This record gives sequence, C-alpha cells and structure tokens, in this order.
Amino acid sequence: MSPPALSLLDDLRGGLSGPLRATPEELELYAHDFGGLVRRVPRVVVRARCEADVVHTLRVARAHGVRITVRGSGHSTRGQTLDEEGIILDNRAEGGEVRLLDEGRVEVSARTRWAQVEEALNAASRTLPVLTSAPGTTVGGTLSEGGFGSRSLHQGTQVDHVERLRLVLADGTALWCGPGEDPDLFRLALAGCGQVGVIERVVLDTLPLRPLTRLQLNPHGGLSDLVEAVAWTETWRESTPEHFLGFWKEGRFWSVFGRDFPDETSAARASPPDPLARMTRERTELDAPPQLLTWSDEDDTRQRHPWRRRVWCDYCLDLEGLRGFARFLEGWPGWMSGMEAVSLLGLAHPPGRTRGPFDMRPPTPRAERLYALGLYHGVDVGDGSGLQAAEALHQACLEWCVRAGGRPSLRGGSLLDVATLRGLYAEDLSLLRTWRASRDPSGLLNPHGLPAGLLLE
Repeated sequence: MSPPALSLLDDLRGGLSGPLRATPEELELYAHDFGGLVRRVPRVVVRARCEADVVHTLRVARAHGVRITVRGSGHSTRGQTLDEEGIILDNRAEGGEVRLLDEGRVEVSARTRWAQVEEALNAASRTLPVLTSAPGTTVGGTLSEGGFGSRSLHQGTQVDHVERLRLVLADGTALWCGPGEDPDLFRLALAGCGQVGVIERVVLDTLPLRPLTRLQLNPHGGLSDLVEAVAWTETWRESTPEHFLGFWKEGRFWSVFGRDFPDETSAARASPPDPLARMTRERTELDAPPQLLTWSDEDDTRQRHPWRRRVWCDYCLDLEGLRGFARFLEGWPGWMSGMEAVSLLGLAHPPGRTRGPFDMRPPTPRAERLYALGLYHGVDVGDGSGLQAAEALHQACLEWCVRAGGRPSLRGGSLLDVATLRGLYAEDLSLLRTWRASRDPSGLLNPHGLPAGLLLE
C-alpha cells in the first residue's frame, strides 16, 4: 500500500469509534449493491457508529481529496452506493436508535432500520404513517430517495412525514434543518440522493396504532385488468381503506386492500366500502401485522454476494398514463420474462409538505392521486441475453413514461439521457448546482448518487 494510502488510513483511524475495513476480502463485500450490475472496489470502508464518526470521516476525506460514498443497506441497483478507490461510509447500526417525543413524534438515527423504528413505535402504541415494503433498509438511505408503501394511498411518501432532520455537510459541519430553519437545504436533503450531506437524525410524525389489519385479496386476469379494477381509488376521498398494494405473484395479478382496527370486534362489525364490496375477492384475513404488505426484513449479505442481476425501476404516472403504460407493456413480447415482481401503489401528494428535488412525483401533478408501477426483473449471472432483454424493455419504459408526463425513480431512471433528465429536474438542478459549488466544489460526496453529467452546466 502506498504512503498516501497509509496516511489516509492512519488519519481515519485517529478519530473513529469503530473499525476500518481494508483487507481485500472485506472490501469485496462492498464492491456490489443489490442490483449486481456494477462492481467497484473501494479503498477503505468505515463502519459509522455515531455522528462523530461521520463528521470525522467527511473531514478526512476532504483533506485527502478522496471521494466518499454513503451506504445503508446497499439497496441501490445501478452502483449509486459503490465507489472505485474511494471511501465507503457504512452507515448502519446493529441496534436501532429511537427516541419518542411529545405530540406523537419520534426522533431516530438515520442508521436505524425501518423495522426497528416500527417495532419501537408499536411498543408505544404508535406506527409509521408509511412503512416501506422493504423494512430492512435504513432510515437515511430511504429518505434520500423518497420511500413509499401500502399506506401511500393516503399518506404519500416517507419524506412527507419528516418534520426536521440533522444533516452532516460535505465539510463535516452538522446542523438541523426543516421548513422553518434553512428550508432550501431541508428540501435538497429529502429525496436528494445524498447530494448535500449525510442524513444523521430525523424527526418524524407518527400515527396511533390500530394493531389489526383486515385484508381483502382480489385476483385479476392481467395488468390492465388490475389497473381498471382499482381505478376508483384515483378520486376516493374516504379515509378507508388505509392500505393498497397491487402485485404479481405465482403467475397472477392481485390487489390487496387493508383497513386497520383496534380489535377483532371492531373489524367484525365494519363493512367494506362499496367499491371493495363489489370486487371479486379471493379471501379476507385479519393480520397483525399485515405480512402481505412488506417483504422480509433480511440482512443484506445476499446483496453483497450477487448471484442475480436486477434491473429494477418504478414508474410514476397518473391514472390515464398508467392505463396506457399497461397496454404498452402487454403489447411488448416477453415483457414478463425474468420478472421477479410487479408492484402497484397509489401515491397521494399531501398539501403543504416539502417536496424533494428527485421525488418521483411530478412537482405539479395533474391528478389528486398518482400511481407507482414497479417492474423488477432479475436474471442469473451469465445470462447475457436475458439481461439485454430486460435492459431494452426498461429503456423503452423510461422513454414511454417521460413522454406520458410521468417520472421514473432515479434508482433505475439513470438509463435516460442527461438532456431528458435535466428537463425533468431543471428547477431543482439549478439550486443544487449553486449549493454544491459552495459546499462541495470537488464533488467528493456521493459522486455516483446522480447520473454522470447531470450536475454539469
């Protein structure tokens, strides 16, 4: 190892509470993300245990002119949480840090997993307004992208429920921000792909817990059938059902609607709303918690040893756009080949909430409710033709979505050309460029968080 590299390691060790990881075997664990499409071997990995570790690592990285990439659960799919020869800041905690506040609020460390937050809240008879379908991901990582789940039908995204957050800037400065304190910075941090700092702590609002959920599971003949069957949700204003998820499993499309209750007696007395009563249902069940609405809370070891290549993207459209998108997909030969999962969620956009720069929901939506259709393809390593087919489909989907006035998630939308992406995010890109020029002029923090060239003038 060269003297500059040794100097970097020595300087990092001098102020950390946790270990460094620098052996070839350790670094290989951080060379892949969930997508498995990109391999980048870092120079060193820092396992952060506290804010001081984050501050110290950022300051050392700046002093040495070395890139630093923040990684939570590694759930990116296009190498956003990877870096060649840079520092990886592994920002996960083994145990959650959750502190209950007054008025139903909660303060949590960004290193905490959502499952840990929900468990602590449930013990206090509270719940998250929106719980991501992948509860093993970290709070900071998800809030850097947006975060949505089955309650998004009414509650919007997870970033809609952030009251304030503590951010560590690229130069190591730590500060709180919110709608009333540095609002531009607050907005750039939420769904901001980590471009203005490392989210350290957040204050979230919560809801009273009603521990039982009555689920109604409905079968559908195809994607277009599913879309038409749930079209009534576009203008539905009643507060129930609270949950909605459409998905594909075992060769069939399904919709699941859920309503929360305090006890079994209340659930037995309540009738479903008319649109649900008219649907052809497979079954209803009473769950606590509703397992159908989330995936397993598993460690990310499998993500670090990818045996699959995952081409995943979510597409946000209004109802008419969703209808056309479903027809487009069903007309594409073999669109289901290699499909691991399909997900459909309703996305509200609650008024008065801060909207992040790369929020999947357009800033001026044309409808009261939007929809996120997730297409999740996976192919085995070595299946070049399968990977090529999945990439070609998603490229066509991205272009179709944008033409229809929708937005893709940047997790998979990085395949779009830079000119198109700039058209989608023009206003926020200008503000972000100005901010980065003064705070991170060398672009050392999260250099792969956005598609290459997007921030260039």
